Amino acid sequence: MRSTPLFETAFYKLCETYPAESLFEVLNYFEHVATRDPRRAGVPHPNLEQAWVFEFSGVQRLPRVVILYRIDDAAGLVIQANIHVL
Repeated sequence: MRSTPLFETAFYKLCETYPAESLFEVLNYFEHVATRDPRRAGVPHPNLEQAWVFEFSGVQRLPRVVILYRIDDAAGLVIQANIHVL
């Protein structure tokens, strides 16, 4: 699992508004499901080639959290590209 600088900036910006421990819960869950089968963790992005979307709405302290990610099959990596809330 890797994160882009954009993802890290967006994540820490969200931590200014929402409880960090709740956001870390979402990241832990995403990592759990995405490292096992990244294609089942989300759905293909409708407009971006090779991009996937994970949506999480299981924490009451947060609005829906969306993680945009890419799958690098050659390197065996999931790359978190961006995060935001709806």
